Amino acid sequence: MKSNSVLLLLLGVVMSPCALQAKDIPMAKCPSAVQATIRKNARDGKIGEVQSLSVEGRRMFIAEVEFPGDRELKIYISGNGTLFKTREDIRHEEAPAQVLVVLD
Repeated sequence: MKSNSVLLLLLGVVMSPCALQAKDIPMAKCPSAVQATIRKNARDGKIGEVQSLSVEGRRMFIAEVEFPGDRELKIYISGNGTLFKTREDIRHEEAPAQVLVVLD
């Protein structure tokens, strides 16, 4: 149920951009629990920019992690360091065979 409320919160952000306050911050300025979650999920990639979002008084962080070959991972973390989700961009040829069948 908690993840549903976070999802609804994110959908509200997308649908109502004026309620969103985001800024880039250095990793060192993130709460220690957020830093630990980012490091745990970065998988030896290069941690790039971190965005801090404030929506209706709740904080959320989005970290971008870069990998060789123009691959990128985004890590979404709540203000208390809880992992919300990850999203990885991959090249077309890296997709599983079942996905390629549908795409081609």
